[in-house]
Amino acid sequence: MTTIIRFIIRYRIFLLALCVVLALASLWMSTGVKVNYSLSDYLPQDMNSKEGADILQEEFSQNGSASLMLTDRSIPRILDIKRKIERMEGVKSVIWLDDVVDIKEPLSLQSPDTVAEYYKDGKALLTISFTEDNHSPLTHSALDDIQTLCGDTGYLSGPAVNTRSMMRGAGEDISRFTIVGLGIVLVLLILTTSSYIEPLIFLITLGVAVAINMGTNLFFGSVSFITNMAANVLQMAIAMDYSIMLLHRFTEERHEGREVKEAMAESIRRTFSSISASAFTTIAGFASLALMRYRIGADMGLVLAKGILISLLTVLLVLPALVIIFSKAIEKTHHRPFLPPFNKLGKGLIRLRFAGLALALLLAVPSFLATQHLTFSYGETTSPDETDPVYVALHKTEEAFGRQNTAALLVPRGDRLGEEEMADELDKSPYVQDVRGLATLVSPAYPSEMLPQAVRDRFLSEGYSLYVLKLNTEPESDAAFSAVEAIRGIAQDHYDTYYLTGVTPSTYDIRSVAKTDFTRVNLICVGIIGLILLLTFRSLSLPVLILAAIESSIWINMGIPYFTGSQLSFLGYLIVSALQLGATVDYAILYTNRYRENLYTMDRKRAAVQAITDAGPSILTSAAILAGATLSMGFITSVQAVREMAILIGRGALLSMGMVFVLLPALLILSDRVIRYTSLSWPGRKEKA
Repeated sequence: MTTIIRFIIRYRIFLLALCVVLALASLWMSTGVKVNYSLSDYLPQDMNSKEGADILQEEFSQNGSASLMLTDRSIPRILDIKRKIERMEGVKSVIWLDDVVDIKEPLSLQSPDTVAEYYKDGKALLTISFTEDNHSPLTHSALDDIQTLCGDTGYLSGPAVNTRSMMRGAGEDISRFTIVGLGIVLVLLILTTSSYIEPLIFLITLGVAVAINMGTNLFFGSVSFITNMAANVLQMAIAMDYSIMLLHRFTEERHEGREVKEAMAESIRRTFSSISASAFTTIAGFASLALMRYRIGADMGLVLAKGILISLLTVLLVLPALVIIFSKAIEKTHHRPFLPPFNKLGKGLIRLRFAGLALALLLAVPSFLATQHLTFSYGETTSPDETDPVYVALHKTEEAFGRQNTAALLVPRGDRLGEEEMADELDKSPYVQDVRGLATLVSPAYPSEMLPQAVRDRFLSEGYSLYVLKLNTEPESDAAFSAVEAIRGIAQDHYDTYYLTGVTPSTYDIRSVAKTDFTRVNLICVGIIGLILLLTFRSLSLPVLILAAIESSIWINMGIPYFTGSQLSFLGYLIVSALQLGATVDYAILYTNRYRENLYTMDRKRAAVQAITDAGPSILTSAAILAGATLSMGFITSVQAVREMAILIGRGALLSMGMVFVLLPALLILSDRVIRYTSLSWPGRKEKA
């Protein structure tokens, strides 16, 4: 270790320059990282809805889609607009009434139900398919062109419109909460450090780490929009701990009279155990998410685990160089501490430790029981804004033509009579408002070759026949999930192989996968972090005490939505359970290390008080920064999963800090004898006397 520290100090300028070059190169690489806005893409490949979506794209070339409602237009004008849209770049096809009936005949002679699906009360509903997917710039450009063509009397809705709105909103959100978050972090650092230069050193160090992490995401090919929105802020806020630990120790070493380089070398030596243990427990927490079958966990977990490892390296390589270079500036810009001393707080907490222990149990036990009864959402949702044009368009379309929740059912092509029987049964289902397919358009005796080409392309491929089902449920609800089960049951009665896909079926499959992921990921996360703690402290009991303190804060955090009657995004709940443990166990590690150091010269109570005095500023700073950065993100973003995840993390950081100050000291003091007999090196063991 001594040799490595000497190398870091001696070649600090070279290492700093190398990291800056890597950061600049990574910023350029980050422009090539694709952002994926479809959560259903992360379903396992063997899920029915995922296989169905792949078949739709491969055999029916169904990429992006949208609905267009036109108002106050005559039929000739509607047909003219339809032809103009069909000629637009990026548009594959437009389906309307003229594709299913002879529009030249009076509408009074046509099937009223069929006409009402496309034309009602002077309003027309057109279905548009695009040549590229919902996320494509070409698709979004075509939507802009369609809106320009139709003006205020054209209302666009559907998957492509929602995706465009989410992508543009996410970009604006990232810019806003990055600026706000950095501002909050900067203010907190100024308040909790002793020099005006130190906050800039922290931000430069972690800015280099974030840039390198962003660029190296190119090796993954793409990242989810949730990861793209949250990873940078989370990486910087979580990894700030390591910088704070190292610089606080450096300040202590300087106060003891050591020269700058010697003080930095000693700081690295004395904090390396805490910093590395903190980093690797955090990495373990994130890496455990990669074991989820629902691969959104791997997407976020691996990006954040990589980011924390890069942050650890930059704290050890970049921060020492910057501190040595700016040591004189740090001294010149020194200011009195804005935080009050923690010794009075420590004395009060230790004096009331039994009351604190009782309060912690009183909060944690009911909260744990409450987490077993939470209600969740599973899909891709944003906060509804009734003034948003996307919401207005969807509301007006549903007012005129009913709820636009559709699903696609694929069955093997060939059995026209079987398809007709299945379609009739589906049409009678209480969950299905309408069924559209060959069997609903023409008799099985009518040759499919006689149908218009647009209809054949819409409903037939080489191997499959497609049925479009309009469901009379919300996209995500108990009734919607019952609809999926009922439709799959009907299809299974008629065919050995079938595929049901769409927003509701995908959300149903996400729910089924996520439920099985949760218990496994939590157990693995706790197990891996416990093993790292065991190796770090060489103790059987300390990992249990540390995990008890942090897990109790997680239970309280997750129990709050139950007591407030709120519904949670399951994605946020699943990720935060592992993320809070990995990110905030640092506080418990730092406190325990300080407590152990103090035990060599003090009794248990004094050691506990002094540990709060020593570690309190670092823990408070870390928790405040993580809470400030994530809560600002949560209050700004309109994406439900990101908002709830950010609020849970921010609140969890404050709760974890509270448990480390209130519960952990009491557990350590009460368990001293147990710790001594279950640890290889602990002050007070006979061999240490």
